[in-house]
Amino acid sequence: MKLKATVMSLVLALGFAGTSAFAADDGRVVMTSPAKDGAYVLKMKGLVNNHRIKLLNGDRKAINDGIVIRKSSVKDGKVTIPAGGLFTTSRCSNWWSFNDHTFTIAGKLFHFITDEYQQDVVKNVTMKKGETVFGNEEKTRGWELSSIDVSPMGIEGAHMAYFKVVKTTGNYYGNPFIVVAGKNITPYGSNGQAEKNGSGLKEGTTSCFDQPDTRPFMIGNNISTNSRSVIYVDEITPTEAKIKEFVTVSTSKALISPNEPVMGMYGKGESFKVGNATVEVVDIKGTDVTVKMTDGKGTITKTLKADKATMDLFPSSRVSCANLYALSASGSETVNINVHNEGGMFANGKVALMGYSDVITVTNGGKWAADERFLTRPEICAECSFIHEVVIENDKPIVLDAKNNVFEGPDGYFKIVIDKINGDTVEAWHVETKEDKTGNLAGRAKGKHIDMVIGAECRSTGHFFSRVYADLYKETQE
Repeated sequence: MKLKATVMSLVLALGFAGTSAFAADDGRVVMTSPAKDGAYVLKMKGLVNNHRIKLLNGDRKAINDGIVIRKSSVKDGKVTIPAGGLFTTSRCSNWWSFNDHTFTIAGKLFHFITDEYQQDVVKNVTMKKGETVFGNEEKTRGWELSSIDVSPMGIEGAHMAYFKVVKTTGNYYGNPFIVVAGKNITPYGSNGQAEKNGSGLKEGTTSCFDQPDTRPFMIGNNISTNSRSVIYVDEITPTEAKIKEFVTVSTSKALISPNEPVMGMYGKGESFKVGNATVEVVDIKGTDVTVKMTDGKGTITKTLKADKATMDLFPSSRVSCANLYALSASGSETVNINVHNEGGMFANGKVALMGYSDVITVTNGGKWAADERFLTRPEICAECSFIHEVVIENDKPIVLDAKNNVFEGPDGYFKIVIDKINGDTVEAWHVETKEDKTGNLAGRAKGKHIDMVIGAECRSTGHFFSRVYADLYKETQE
């Protein structure tokens, strides 16, 4: 296998247990993994690779780009990437509000400020094994019934079901949600009996013959929770599960900025500039700080609060986060109490403040301001509720042919080039950046599609690589 010096490309005919093809009503591809025989490129020069950052709280992180093409097709001399079929991201751990967590979108650096999430609840649905249901109105989050173990305990009427939360990228969140139920299972794990009475057994070691009926010791649990996400199941049969309620969270909006924050200590009556806004400290009373923000759209006055009730739940509670910042009338500037100031939030009658300019409000399904061919998908952890990436995906289908053979990614960050196409087969295609170029990526898929993953170090795309390592090894032995 030939490797270029500047790009380590692995194009593998490999299968993995990712999510199946899934589309919204408008044909948009969501919650879907790349094809089994897609092209896998470890990294490319010209993309963000191992960019080191330091957060205000002292944590250090690394940023790596990831790019995915999924559910592409070739027919009659045309290559089609459906809406949502191309996305790029740079997932990097969890982002906390007002920690100046930087990240990249299409190679450009942005600063995360804060966000808001929504509770997504689905009630009274019946699912068969392998099915996925949408978990939110935007259709970017889903619940998958991955499998049903019909007889894990060797007793009829004792079933175990495994559910997973699926992201719009096609990745799963954290651990599976496991529920145990059936006609021969007592729901002691969820009806309060186990907590109240324990096992009911004597302390120490006893013989199984002391209680020949095994059922009292088979503790069922029809509720499964991973922090912010939970499932309540009414019934499990060998073929389906009846769900009383699914609960999870998703990001409704995030505030980001391309600019470094303005930071300083300010006393009552002092003011400073943030972009086009003037911020004045009107008053400081204990941990309450009243600020006035004035820009071309008007004046906003708000009392910021860093009291104990707020800080006890910060940064998890978005209500607490909202207490700590103000948004200008134009929505283009923010100011917040600098909770990570080295000398403390308050000192010598002054308060530590930080402000961002040219603020961008990112929503789930909103247009990406820098390139409106793409939509934004801010992604939140379904367990801890912290945002950890902003995915951008193509809004409309992309169609390429022999004449119109080049697609430029967001802001021209990369190019997808069809070099040779013949009927229903792409004989040659590649990806290039301003610094690098892959070889021909058509071989392993035999030209039937151009599904692809770039970026083994990016946490989102890295999951796709982690599913293929065993098969990768097998292929090297052939």
